[in-house]
Formats: sequence, structure tokens, C-alpha cells
Amino acid sequence: MQNGFFRGDELGQKVLHRRRRPRQSFGLLMIDIDHFKMINDRHGHPMGDAALQHLVHCLRSGLQQTDLIGRVGGEEFAIVLPTASTDDALCVAERLRTRVATQPLQHDSTTICMTIGIGLATARHTDHSLEQIIARADTQLYRAKKGGCNRVCHDESLVPGLAS
Repeated sequence: MQNGFFRGDELGQKVLHRRRRPRQSFGLLMIDIDHFKMINDRHGHPMGDAALQHLVHCLRSGLQQTDLIGRVGGEEFAIVLPTASTDDALCVAERLRTRVATQPLQHDSTTICMTIGIGLATARHTDHSLEQIIARADTQLYRAKKGGCNRVCHDESLVPGLAS
């Protein structure tokens, strides 16, 4: 573990290990901070770092101890929800989206409101690799970002977030 995050390869190994269990399902969330570049450009990189730490705190406080969170890169994170059905994973994703949107970062005398886009994929019995699940979650994250800010996407569903 590095800086409180699982490294990507560790996260991948844990996911693959869990997937090998018979009839074991899980949800995979890909999360990206909306307009993160504006935070860095407007407030500087130290504030961007504080925003990332705040995001992780918000996410971690909305997860179970068995859930896995990993930083994929930049402001993108992956969360594995072991044994989560699609409905359970959608509930968790919406809870996390709401939590981030309603808990602004307070840093020194600055308040920064953040929102996130979330793409969700659940493991299917036809999946042969973790990459297939990640690709589906990434596609849904792209849909969420393209559809606007503060959204959760899964397959054909689009759950709009709170009005910003």
C-alpha cells in the first residue's frame, strides 16, 4: 500500500483472486473528479492534492471495510465492491456521488465544491479477464463525463446527479 491507496497491480490481483471463487460477483466503479484541472489551475497543485485526499476520505467513509479502493492515475480511482450485485453497486455509486457533492473541501479559508463522474460495471460469468470489466466501467465513466457532471452510468442507465 502506498499513500493509503492500493497500487493498481495489487488491486488487480485482489480482484482476480476474488473472481476465481465460484459464483462470486463484484462491482467495479471507475471514478473521476469533474473539472479537476480547474482546481489545480485556479488554486494550485497543493490544493489539487488536498482535493484528492478529501475525495479519498469521502469515498472511504462511504464504503465497507472489505471494499477496495485504488488510484488508477491522476484524479481517477477504481473501487471494487466484493459480492455486490448490480443494484447494490448502483446504490453505493449513488451514495458516493452524493457524499462527494454535499461535502465540500474546506482548506484554510477556501471552500471547494467537487463532483464526480462514476462508471459502473459488474462482473459477468462470461468475463475472462479483469480488463473486460475495467473496459466496461471506463466506457460508462466516459458516458457519465460526456453526459455532464455529477453522474453515475451503468449499461443503458444514466442517473443524473443533483443540480449543480
